Amino acid sequence: MRPIGVDDSFFDLGGDSLVAMRLISHVARRFHVEIPIQFLFQSPTVAAMAALCLPADGGA
Repeated sequence: MRPIGVDDSFFDLGGDSLVAMRLISHVARRFHVEIPIQFLFQSPTVAAMAALCLPADGGA
């Protein structure tokens, strides 16, 4: 088994629409960020989701 990276696709790793909804729910509760389900389908990587969870000013 190869390591999983932040640029790997959620769906290529076996994710599906039901797991995607659970993931979005967990992110919303943990980071107080609403991610539209279509965003995950268009940009299904940890890196893309993390960019939405960071403050717009980069945390400065």
